[in-house]
Amino acid sequence: MIANKAAESIKAYLDEYLDDAEIEASVYAQKSEEDKASPYVVVQVTSAQEDPPFTGNYIVEIECGIRTNSQSGKTDSTTLEQAIFNSLAIDDLAAQLTVSGFHVFGAFGVRPEFNPEGQLWTDSVNFTLYCCPSTLSA
Repeated sequence: MIANKAAESIKAYLDEYLDDAEIEASVYAQKSEEDKASPYVVVQVTSAQEDPPFTGNYIVEIECGIRTNSQSGKTDSTTLEQAIFNSLAIDDLAAQLTVSGFHVFGAFGVRPEFNPEGQLWTDSVNFTLYCCPSTLSA
């Protein structure tokens, strides 16, 4: 399914990016039954539509939900949100997310949002992929 391939590709990319940046946060793809300790990131596909019809190409809307505990302070929340935004607002994001069995033609519209939810702050970085669930060769 395109949603799982997209979420898993982004999760792998963000895991590596955060490790390289030495930022401690777990990344989860789609729904997960694992217990989550703040801070963490949940990568979700909010919609996927085949476009044009019957081509196997999809426009996929992605939300990277960034959850931090408000008691840990604004700095931790801002640092993680900025890292996620910086990792996604790059020119070659499509190439970075393309993996075996999943090809990204384009990634665009990276935009941050903030939604306070009591003790848990929820920031998100949303964007759109144009992709297909197959490996393409040059």
